[in-house]
Amino acid sequence: MKATTLFVFSAFLLAFLVLNEADGHRRRCPRNSEYSSCGTACPEVCGELPPTRCNAVCVSGCFCIEDYILDPSGRRCILR
Repeated sequence: MKATTLFVFSAFLLAFLVLNEADGHRRRCPRNSEYSSCGTACPEVCGELPPTRCNAVCVSGCFCIEDYILDPSGRRCILR
């Protein structure tokens, strides 16, 4: 019984920490971007040709919202 209680408590604590970390990323995203746990590894950048090959893997982080792309520095999202 004691081991089961400890396991359940640990599972809830882990879930809370994971969800809290994801919320923290969302709050820290720059203007015109949003957090995604599965974004592109090859975001579109102003003034650069799109890559001819891009790995189809999920990347977590901040990504430009619709109609915005990264500026040439790759630090902020600007209107397309």
